[in-house]
Amino acid sequence: SLAHSIAPNTGPDVRYKLYFRLNVRKDDFSPASMCDVWHDFVPDVQVLGRRERESARHRSVSPESLSRRPGHVVSAAAASTNTPTSDTVADTGTAATCSDRQWGLLREQAGTLVEQGDLSGAAEAYKRLLAATGQVALRYEDQLKAAMCYVSHPDAATWLPLGEGLLTSLCQEAPMSPLVHNLLAHAAMRRQPPDPTDAVKHAEFAIVSCSRDPDGDFVVDLLKLVLSSIDPERALCLATAAKKRYPQLTERIDDACNPASAETAALWREGQAWLQAPDPKDLVEGCRLFSAIAARDPQDYYAALLHGACCTWSGRHPEAEVSLRKALAINEKKPDAYTTLAQCLAAQHRMAEAIAVLDDLVFQRSNIVVATDDEQSKIIEAVQLARDIGHPRATQLAQAAAILWPKVAPKINPPP
Repeated sequence: SLAHSIAPNTGPDVRYKLYFRLNVRKDDFSPASMCDVWHDFVPDVQVLGRRERESARHRSVSPESLSRRPGHVVSAAAASTNTPTSDTVADTGTAATCSDRQWGLLREQAGTLVEQGDLSGAAEAYKRLLAATGQVALRYEDQLKAAMCYVSHPDAATWLPLGEGLLTSLCQEAPMSPLVHNLLAHAAMRRQPPDPTDAVKHAEFAIVSCSRDPDGDFVVDLLKLVLSSIDPERALCLATAAKKRYPQLTERIDDACNPASAETAALWREGQAWLQAPDPKDLVEGCRLFSAIAARDPQDYYAALLHGACCTWSGRHPEAEVSLRKALAINEKKPDAYTTLAQCLAAQHRMAEAIAVLDDLVFQRSNIVVATDDEQSKIIEAVQLARDIGHPRATQLAQAAAILWPKVAPKINPPP
């Protein structure tokens, strides 16, 4: 954004730059435009301008200065008392002040967590960031990422209302943003019970009426989300409109419109409802659901993993082992299948094989990604299982896990 002040020219050349605001709000002054120079432009210009701004900053600015908030944005309390801002960010639900450096570090931390796939951790970081700065001071891109993390958080009862509230505010600021309406559609399907009518409304608006997104990466997943909730003729019209606006995605859109894909999406919605149901869960129903999904999509890691887990706890160990080894073949970088397979083998008193799987997870692999809360829990379960089955190197395994994945270190107690 523009610096809202003047600065001396210390270079050898005379410099002139003109800024043209092509679209101006006719109502009262909005402080948001002081924080985001693209705020009052039409949506297409907003998207292009913000994208170029972020790209330019990544090319030419250090990571810390990249994230600086506007220096004039302070809390009302600090402004009224002339109290200097603090380097400490208050973890509260009310507006607080923080230094430019602290603000930048917190924003960078949140962005890193998003890149790592730790949306739960990122949600907490964005919540602190919003509390420290207020929504007006937070860039559009960060507000969008925060909303995505809130909507995707496993604890939908707590976080989904926060996400929908933030998205509603964003929708007022950028009513033609397809990314905002995409997230609103996903939020509608995460409600209890799901609201497919509202989801379809936002999906159709995002694909047909909103400004065209340069990449359109959201389109295919959005179609998969809603196609099974509308009649075939309406689904065909929506898919046709999507291909017209995003011709580069034609093949993927056709795949999404395949009846098998729609059936898989519908099954996954049942699967999500099953996962969110309180314990104890219906393991027989879980086996049925995830087996059906795995049969339709043989490369679906989570379908194979969850089918194996349901079979393990149902005592169907041979069937569980097949699915869990298949999950490992699909993706060997996630810890879930290793731990669950070791648990399955231990339940069959095949301790040597269970120990070998745990060793493979901790000692042999250097590419295991542990980002989400569930993945961290699986590492902790693996360490505990090693102790329970008398692993001869349980202590070394716990120490190695704590070094490899520092986030879980406080929760891994040394064996007695």
